[in-house]
Amino acid sequence: MKPLFYSTIAALLTLLAAAEVTLRDYEDGDKYPDDIMAHICKHKQGIPCHVAVNSTKGPHSVVGYIVMDIPFVFDADLERGIRKSMKYPQQKGSFGYIELVEVDQASQGSGIGTALLKYALERGEATAGTLAMALRVSQDNVRAIRLYEKLHFVKVMSVRLRMDLYAYDYGLHNMESEADGSFDHVLT
Repeated sequence: MKPLFYSTIAALLTLLAAAEVTLRDYEDGDKYPDDIMAHICKHKQGIPCHVAVNSTKGPHSVVGYIVMDIPFVFDADLERGIRKSMKYPQQKGSFGYIELVEVDQASQGSGIGTALLKYALERGEATAGTLAMALRVSQDNVRAIRLYEKLHFVKVMSVRLRMDLYAYDYGLHNMESEADGSFDHVLT
């Protein structure tokens, strides 16, 4: 078991001890400080949005969410870039894409983003044929980049408008060996 897993769990237990935060699929009626989440998640096809709910604030009080697509078809240049970063670039299979991950500002730094990302990585690993998960991030979002790199995402390439593409390679990393099995979806 890796030290990252132990430090992540310790941080989650310490920082979330006062609040009961649970991860689950989006449900009608979930509320987040901006209306974008409800619109995206209500109409999401395929894999539903996954949300972090602070039940001390109410059963539909969302403090973070993640939107992903598995499989996802990248354009040829992006796929080529992802494959160049992989341990086994010729391997046949598909990719996943984390379209959006957001945590309410008041809840940032409490491990919710980490938990949502680990859920997405587990979901990708559990989907047959998924080679890697990728996401885009603003080059200015240093805090998010540090988190992604801590979770073993690597920078693949710069894309448009000061954005970078990062990828997590399942051929290089094994979620079970890094997290000793499924990540606990109740963060208390």
